[in-house]
Amino acid sequence: MHKWKRGELLIVYYIAKYGYSGLPLEKSKILDVIPVSQFVLETRLELFRYLMGFTGASIQGGSKEMKDLIKEYDNITVSNTRKHIDDYITGRDEPLNQLNFKF
Repeated sequence: MHKWKRGELLIVYYIAKYGYSGLPLEKSKILDVIPVSQFVLETRLELFRYLMGFTGASIQGGSKEMKDLIKEYDNITVSNTRKHIDDYITGRDEPLNQLNFKF
């Protein structure tokens, strides 16, 4: 089972909310940064979309960490969210690198 880092969840949240456009990471490199299968990534994307009310009940669930992240980033601009992702990817944001969550 993958131990999700907060920064990994933030990347998935961004994709679920804004799509791949503007992501400070090439789409082909996402699975290099988040070491999960394409299926697991897609499932996590659908969970975020469900929790944000973008999709119906085809998939349900979601962790407390996912729900907390949605609340925290709900009022943060897309550019600041991108900056946080860039900081995570480049290793400049240690708290995002070190927080692990089990699902």
